[in-house]
Amino acid sequence: MNIYQTLDSLGIKHKVYEHRPVFTVEESLKFKDEIPGERNKNLFAKGERTGKYYLISIRGDKKLDNKSFKKEFSERVRFCNSEDLMKYLGLKPGSVSPFGLINDKEKEVVVIVDTDLLKNEKIHFHPDRNSATMEISSEDFKKYLERIGNKIIYKKL
Repeated sequence: MNIYQTLDSLGIKHKVYEHRPVFTVEESLKFKDEIPGERNKNLFAKGERTGKYYLISIRGDKKLDNKSFKKEFSERVRFCNSEDLMKYLGLKPGSVSPFGLINDKEKEVVVIVDTDLLKNEKIHFHPDRNSATMEISSEDFKKYLERIGNKIIYKKL
């Protein structure tokens, strides 16, 4: 099942905006008139100590501070390579998104969501490719995550 079918089966309303491929938050700002709302970023990382995989969703204007992450989660992380991204989330670089969690059949990826991201009524993620942006409500995003079944940590980052 793809992300569109998954969201439909969960009764989650979504709107898709098509655009040219973007790889960074800065590039996505070129579409701020066509795609409303705040930007966010999704990082796929691996813990250096435990080997755990993390999908970290934060507001687009924030940077992940590895020192703070280590203090909070007892380990440093490094970004994953394209092979790990494809293996665990079924995604290519530039398309990292919580929607890729539908491909994590063994539920190995820990999801960390910055609580500041959820302050907006609507949030946006790439659906499965970086040439589209999908809008859903923050409440539906939490519903999606709960139904997917991965471990979720909500934390102000």
